[in-house]
Amino acid sequence: MLLKRKVVSVVVAGLLATLGAQAQAESLNFTSWGGTTQDAQKKAWAEPFTQQTGIQVVQDGPTDYGKLQAMVQSGNVQWDVVDVEADFALRAAQQGLLEPLDFKTIDR
Repeated sequence: MLLKRKVVSVVVAGLLATLGAQAQAESLNFTSWGGTTQDAQKKAWAEPFTQQTGIQVVQDGPTDYGKLQAMVQSGNVQWDVVDVEADFALRAAQQGLLEPLDFKTIDR
């Protein structure tokens, strides 16, 4: 239970940091793999995040690396937070597809 709370806290902190200057946002687009995985994510952090901030988490999916790359390259990014696997995260970071996290505003 303690680990679950820590994970939720980290995710919420990361989401708040992601919003940055958009703190007045009414919604946040979250993309994941769908099915029971995304259902669990919704219950574990999306619903608590909405309760804490009033910001609705709009669920999308499934995660599609090609679509993410096309959105970034076209400058028309519609996803705020995307659940990806570690190997893609490393490659996407190297390719400039991801926004850096500001650990001056995120309490580790």
